[in-house]
Amino acid sequence: MFFIAPFPCVVLSARESHGTLGTDGSAVGLNIEKLTGTEALGSGANVLSADFNLKSAINTVQQGAISKTIANTNLKKNDRLALKDVGTLTAVADVAITLEILYN
Repeated sequence: MFFIAPFPCVVLSARESHGTLGTDGSAVGLNIEKLTGTEALGSGANVLSADFNLKSAINTVQQGAISKTIANTNLKKNDRLALKDVGTLTAVADVAITLEILYN
């Protein structure tokens, strides 16, 4: 988990970059997960409609595809955001995430 909403807000955009790409034979990705109440990691809603591809070119900014499901992007006070890995991360390193969040 990396963010706790201090007030009602909405996730408008997400960007990702990594310095070392994943090398596993299957998909290697990353999503952003919204957690409410006492939800555990892996049980929340995806904020992105498609995962960031961690096997894409290094040091290149990817623009995330924000979910069109409003409930997935609207945060209430104390909702949390977490990174949700997809596949086997293997060599992935130096991951940076930037979110644009609007007070709601």
